[in-house]
Amino acid sequence: MKPGELTLKDVQIFKCFAILMIALHNFLHSFPTPSQNEFTYQRVFFDQFIEIFYKTPEMIVQGVFSYLGHFGVQVFIIISAYGLTLSHYNAKQYYGRFVVSRMKKIYPAFLLAILAWLCLRVLWLLLQDDFSVARLELPAIALKLLLLSSFIPGYELEPVGPWWFIPFIFQFYLLFPLLSSLHQRYGNLALLAISAVGILAGYSADLVPFGIYYTVLPHLPVICFGIYLACNPQFELSKSLLLCCLIVFVLGNFFEVFFVFTHITAGLLFLALFVYLKNCLTQGSFIEKAVLFIGQISLQIFLVNGFCRTPMFEWALADGRWFMIYFYTLIFLSITFVLSVFLYYFEYYFLRIIRRK
Repeated sequence: MKPGELTLKDVQIFKCFAILMIALHNFLHSFPTPSQNEFTYQRVFFDQFIEIFYKTPEMIVQGVFSYLGHFGVQVFIIISAYGLTLSHYNAKQYYGRFVVSRMKKIYPAFLLAILAWLCLRVLWLLLQDDFSVARLELPAIALKLLLLSSFIPGYELEPVGPWWFIPFIFQFYLLFPLLSSLHQRYGNLALLAISAVGILAGYSADLVPFGIYYTVLPHLPVICFGIYLACNPQFELSKSLLLCCLIVFVLGNFFEVFFVFTHITAGLLFLALFVYLKNCLTQGSFIEKAVLFIGQISLQIFLVNGFCRTPMFEWALADGRWFMIYFYTLIFLSITFVLSVFLYYFEYYFLRIIRRK
């Protein structure tokens, strides 16, 4: 497998697979078990995941996406680093202009998602007869807009869990020109050194007053791999490499000392899986077109899926029957998709009008 030879079409397909993993994870991981080892490590979560296979096999789908679905984020990080390297690696662009260009790409969609969340939040509180301005969590929104929530304990996942990624991705944008410059000057040795810094940051999680896995530092190895991939299109995900990644990933679930390596190894493993799934698609088929469109609106899906869980999650949790959980999951995905399509085209036509004026 040579994932370095990616086309724009390949990237859109990978975005589809990754966002479906993430959206399903965000809906299914809040059920009693299993939880996931994403920002912290607890061995009991892995034990609960294994128990599903022989205690409640009807919940295997829920368990797989609950425990593993968040690793779709790692593929997104690889794709982001890969794309930025291809488009900006040798470009002579001012630092400020680069950062502003990235903000223009993300911020309009984020602001629209916040507006949609506020509207639905107000409606839900009114229906519950529990409306108050305090319930709108305005301080949490302000910290997200200021990109500071990663460093404020208790606000990392507020007001909408998946939005933790917004401050993170801008931290990545702020660092990318430096990472690119170091790689151009010192080659792959720089990527190894930067990755080592990321590994050390993961081990220092207990020494800092905030959740370090909400920041860019422990994810530096994944970012460095994306840069390396773009600069080495002939790189091959060999069976021996994937086997090593699988062994380290499994060890990272059994032993906390290996946990810091789970994000990069999972990123490579799921990237290989996505390459395989991409090759299974029939070119020009309806399924491929649907996959490409979902990849195209993946940003909107990412931004709205967190608050589209209400009230389907509450209903599914109250019912408890496994088939009803999956039924409400399909409703959740449908609502998420419809809202994402609306916001995608609203943003597209709104920005076109603004640019004309």
